[in-house]
Formats: sequence, C-alpha cells, structure tokens
Amino acid sequence: MSSPAFKLRAVPINVNYRYVREELEYMFDNADMVACIHHREFVPHIAEVHARVAARLHSFISVEDGSAADLGSIGAVEYERALEGQSNARDFGERADNDLFILYTGGTTGMPKGVLWPHKAIFFAALGGGGMLSPDGPCQRPDDIVSGFHRIQSRGCRWRR
Repeated sequence: MSSPAFKLRAVPINVNYRYVREELEYMFDNADMVACIHHREFVPHIAEVHARVAARLHSFISVEDGSAADLGSIGAVEYERALEGQSNARDFGERADNDLFILYTGGTTGMPKGVLWPHKAIFFAALGGGGMLSPDGPCQRPDDIVSGFHRIQSRGCRWRR
C-alpha cells in the first residue's frame, strides 16, 4: 500500500501484525493516524483498540483476504466499495521530495518508535533507486521505474522452480 499512499501524498505507516493491544493503540495515537487500510483478518485486533482511537482514527478500509471478520465491528468499508464512485481527478498537490514515510520499529525495547524518512530517501536508499527492477540499472528519478517495468513486461519472463 505504500506506493499508492506516496502518490496521493499520504504518510504511510507500517503496522506489525505481532503488535499487542497496547502497542497498536500507542502507535495509532503516536502517528496521529486518521485512516487505516488493513487486511480483513486484522479487524479483531483493531476492534480491541477501536473505542480508544476512534475519535481521530475514523476511516477503516478493509482489503479482502478470505477471512470472516466482521467489518461492522469497527465500521470498516471494503476496499472495492471505497473506490466506487470516486473521482479520478487529483484534488491535492504534486508529490514533493520532502513528503514523508514513517517506519515504526518492532517495539522490542518498549513501545514502537517511528522514524521519519522522505519518500525520495526510501526510493533511492532503501530500494536502491529501483535498479533491481530496471534493465538500465538505478533510476535517476522515481518516474523512471515505470519505463523499466514496461521494458521488462514487453520482453516477457518465465518463472522456474
């Protein structure tokens, strides 16, 4: 989900599936989260903290995973339904190099701690500039990765076991 979040200038935040109730509540509050996109199987975990975080964290969008968790328990909307009727028009500013990503630690030495990374740093430092996805090596800018994907797709590929 990070790539779409980057495109709309949201600040994506990783949530470790092993977080217990206290860590989850702390992180939702500490990150000032207003929306949560999650797999359906995590609804029971979110429900445990829902009452304490619902004042700020008010949008829950669930990605179907075949589990039977009750979306109504947290007022979640299915991802596909959330997209229905939405405009394709861009109603927010262009991406900027200083847009942020927050990476939370696993909480092994206390509560999870967030580290702020600019989107550009994630792309070039953590992802190597997309070099592993481009036959031309590292990209010079994030938009270059699209042309690399197209070249890879047009050449075709075959997976082997």
